[in-house]
Amino acid sequence: MLLQNPSQEQIQIIDNIESNNIIVDAVAGSGKTTTNLHIAKKYRNKSILLLTYNKDLKIDSRKKAELLNLTNLETHSFHSFCVKYYYNKAYDDNGIIKIVQKNLVPLNSFSYDIIIVDEVQDLNHLYYTLIQKIINNNAKEANLCILGDQNQCINKWNDSDWRYLKFADVLFNGNGKNWLTLNLSTTFRLTQQQSEFVNKCLLFSDRMISKTEGPVPNYIITDSFNPRLLFNKIMDYLEVGYTYEDFFILAPSVKSGAKTDPPIRQLANKLSNSGIPIFVPNSDAEELDKRELMGKMVFSTFHQVKGRERKIVIVFNFDESYFTYYAKNKNPYSCPNELYVACTRSSEHLLLIHHYQNNYLPFLNKDLSTYCKLVVNDHVSVSKKINKTSFKTSVTDLTKHLPSQVMKNCLNYFSKEKIQDEDTFINIPRKIEGQYGIESVSEITGIAIPTYFEHIKNKNISILDKLRGKITDYDFIPDSDDEDEEGVGGEGDEFSNLSITPNTLLYIANRWNSYKTGYIFKLNQIKDYNWLSDENLKLSINRLKQKISGNGVYEVKIQTENYKELLNRELIGYVDCIDNKNVWEIKCVKVLRSEHFLQIAIYMYMYLKTHSADFNYLLFNVLTNEIYKLNASLENLEKMMEYLIKYKYYNDTELTDKEFLDKYGL
Repeated sequence: MLLQNPSQEQIQIIDNIESNNIIVDAVAGSGKTTTNLHIAKKYRNKSILLLTYNKDLKIDSRKKAELLNLTNLETHSFHSFCVKYYYNKAYDDNGIIKIVQKNLVPLNSFSYDIIIVDEVQDLNHLYYTLIQKIINNNAKEANLCILGDQNQCINKWNDSDWRYLKFADVLFNGNGKNWLTLNLSTTFRLTQQQSEFVNKCLLFSDRMISKTEGPVPNYIITDSFNPRLLFNKIMDYLEVGYTYEDFFILAPSVKSGAKTDPPIRQLANKLSNSGIPIFVPNSDAEELDKRELMGKMVFSTFHQVKGRERKIVIVFNFDESYFTYYAKNKNPYSCPNELYVACTRSSEHLLLIHHYQNNYLPFLNKDLSTYCKLVVNDHVSVSKKINKTSFKTSVTDLTKHLPSQVMKNCLNYFSKEKIQDEDTFINIPRKIEGQYGIESVSEITGIAIPTYFEHIKNKNISILDKLRGKITDYDFIPDSDDEDEEGVGGEGDEFSNLSITPNTLLYIANRWNSYKTGYIFKLNQIKDYNWLSDENLKLSINRLKQKISGNGVYEVKIQTENYKELLNRELIGYVDCIDNKNVWEIKCVKVLRSEHFLQIAIYMYMYLKTHSADFNYLLFNVLTNEIYKLNASLENLEKMMEYLIKYKYYNDTELTDKEFLDKYGL
């Protein structure tokens, strides 16, 4: 691997880190990783630590350092560093909390001459405290290089604050060395035309420079609920030689949320039905796995593509609907960092989608035609009225993207009792090799196992009954080992007389998963349903048999609204099983996480509000065989829901600079 020659801005950083601490404010695509590698290359006799927030950046930096034989550079995410040096179970923030609160001593000593902290705009109080601990535990006084981009601070859900970058010289001022503030203002990703658009229309500041020529961004005013125009544009790009892997298609959320079928999902399904391999994450909070993205068009949220780039980027909700539905508490007259991130992922073509019934983004420079190609489709005109479709809130989405302290506070509203210990782990694949590459299947397996248990206990498959008439345009894919089996899919199909194989079972579960999410790409892309062996299915069913009777009702939809603590939101969820007086949340995971306990606690709240019967609320991980019982008063659960919803959707408080520094006695 050849390392690209450093720019003048990069040379300034590389040369000055030897005798100074440095703050680097770096624009999107400005070569921070390249800069870090050059530092390691120049100072091969020095031991260097690179700490990153993002796991993908860690992996990428490690690979490049290995190819360049930079053995003096050690790269870690915050969690991987903690696992190696402090606590071997610190895979999540709970582990970091333990390290910090108990002030654990390092398992092994470490000694670095230079410590580089990247993505500092993503720091919160916990991560800042950890970095201070690492600096203090280091065997020598290291020079510090603090890098970040103030406009890419988008993890406010995790209490991140870009002022850890702004005030780094006082917050990290422990070694007594001189501080320099330098910039990486040249982007090697965006074209000159895209940079001009970002500078003039979004930021109103000449923040970034590009020396690469390219097409101007397309600002498209259209009916975004009709995917035809974008579908045709994508086909045109493919026709001239672009590949599936060249596309990011982005929106504030990939989930439904509204009563109408969201435009991003309509486009995804149209492309999938045309034989194009796509990827959509299971949730807006899921961390993307690079292996699953290979060879596919990627549909994602703005948050999930931070740190990534592709040649062609399509951005939905580039109109006032972004503030109406997704950023209600943000200042509409200033460009949100999320939109900056979305608009800085493209290296060639940027398409911004404005739904014609919505007004322009309030902060946007209205002189768009100077910096964009303005495309108005089908003689539509912009309206200043926005359809006020109501949003529903799914229980699973409510438990995602919570800071560790907020999650901890929620868990304090109820208690959990372990009523069955772990047993031998049943190892079922979480990802498989599909027709177009790697596919995640854990959510399908999690549906399939309880479904099969219902079938053998009750001679019924509830989800199949619910599917009849819902998804009727998919042909059944026969099991590879039973070609004579009748097809299943349309109305009137009967399963009760069939011998359900694991293959058939997984297909049914995939259909149900597609129905619930609204995305059909996994039906189109998964052709072999062979990852659940007879042995593992039998082991799983035997565990369920020991706890659940033949009276269970499965995939029970519950809805709760019109309670003051819900703050005008309607909660919607699917309970895995109700068996007599037991409400079961059934998981098929390697390790139970805090969000799983919070999920069953929310179901407990919903049932206590709407049912007079006295139920037990149980969390069962089939793969480990452990079971927990939850206990809580309705009053506590009401307080939990109000606290959670207020934090999740109405938390718009931000400390002043003085208040921020006062936290640290500065």
